[in-house]
Amino acid sequence: MRPTVEQQLRSRAVEKDDVIVFLNREALPFMRQSRQALNQTYLARFFTTTAATATYTTIWTSPDLAVGKVWDVEAEFMARATGARSAWIIKGLFYNEGTVTQEGATFAIYTQSTAAFNVQFAIVGNHVEAQVQDDGVLTVSWQCWIVLREHPQ
Repeated sequence: MRPTVEQQLRSRAVEKDDVIVFLNREALPFMRQSRQALNQTYLARFFTTTAATATYTTIWTSPDLAVGKVWDVEAEFMARATGARSAWIIKGLFYNEGTVTQEGATFAIYTQSTAAFNVQFAIVGNHVEAQVQDDGVLTVSWQCWIVLREHPQ
């Protein structure tokens, strides 16, 4: 497996006269590779409340997925209402070869009390949405954490 960051920083001190050489040959390539690795992962937290509508409500909308790109999207949800709690981790693989498409089914792990809440991914235009649904009876407070990883090529 090829590491994402190939240029490691030196372990010994840099002499005063070698600072410019160090910056150009070691520090800047390391920083470029680190930035590229960080730019390929997106992590954010979102909140919303649904008021007993029993309809899907968007909690997160991705940027447009560019043609030729592949994204691994993982969403972790927590829902809380009076007397009801739920949690999910869902994962989907999305790609764009002219039309945004999901590869296979959404993988889901969840646990919940007696409430009938639900979550899903939806493709809308050229982007992906994470959506939440209450049971039509309770007002639900939602949290969602999104981790999006883009294939580097």
